[in-house]
Amino acid sequence: GRVLAGRALVGCRREEEAADLCVEAGVVIDGTGEAPRTDRLLQVDGGRLSDARPLPDRTVACAERLAASAQWVIPGLFALHAHVALTRSTAEIPYPPQYDPALSDWALRALLAWGVTTARALGGELHPVLAQREAVAARRKPGPELLVTGPFVEGPEPFWFLPISRSVGSPAAARQAVRDLAAAGVDGGKLYASLPPEEVAAAADEARARGLFVGGDVVMPWPDLVGSGLGALEHAY
Repeated sequence: GRVLAGRALVGCRREEEAADLCVEAGVVIDGTGEAPRTDRLLQVDGGRLSDARPLPDRTVACAERLAASAQWVIPGLFALHAHVALTRSTAEIPYPPQYDPALSDWALRALLAWGVTTARALGGELHPVLAQREAVAARRKPGPELLVTGPFVEGPEPFWFLPISRSVGSPAAARQAVRDLAAAGVDGGKLYASLPPEEVAAAADEARARGLFVGGDVVMPWPDLVGSGLGALEHAY
């Protein structure tokens, strides 16, 4: 498969100019709710879809032509829960697992190969996950556009370990953890199961005040969860 960066079909190409890429698509699903269209010639210019017309059509000049008549073409997928700063244990260092750059770069490539063009990277050591985001944005690495959280925010008895989690012991400390992550440049926060309900509410409130998305793997009664301020429940317990 091939991943393109197009988000919409817009007519912005002069007819006499060659398209950067033409895709002869068997089935096109545009994500708008319209019925799938079959046998379409998609034209891509500057990384965006610029036109779509029925096949066969040989009147369009194309710098490159991709045959995909037996394939579906869909909009890029959004992975709401992904990990791109992965760790691995070794014989020399069995615990805690250490950040593995090669494995993490594989995760970026795998997401892209699966059609994911945007992903929320939830959790991970702060500086590696920020570096992954910036490397993809600067096109130094192939991968989807990333929205990252950095370390989990956990309670006083954390499940995870430094540096992929941060333990807090009060609502004030939970707020400070979110402020520190925001200052480091994350896009959101991830709260973990050991965090008590009061700290969950405080961290979620601080994140929303700073324009960050916030999700969690939390253990709370459903009525408390509904009023906690979480924007997403990553896992349910």
